[in-house]
Amino acid sequence: MLAAQTGAHRAALTLRYLDGLTVPEVARALGRTVHATEALLARARAAFRRSYTALGEGGPR
Repeated sequence: MLAAQTGAHRAALTLRYLDGLTVPEVARALGRTVHATEALLARARAAFRRSYTALGEGGPR
């Protein structure tokens, strides 16, 4: 499911939840503002949730 995400979403989710960086640290790593990073993470979580839910409904793998 992570592989199905866009590059920006994948990077943000990986840095935040797999690498354990704080939002300001993710922002610095991606060259974004904290506010823009929070918005990116919100969109990335929503996209990940949609792809995860689609798997449970027999969607693409």
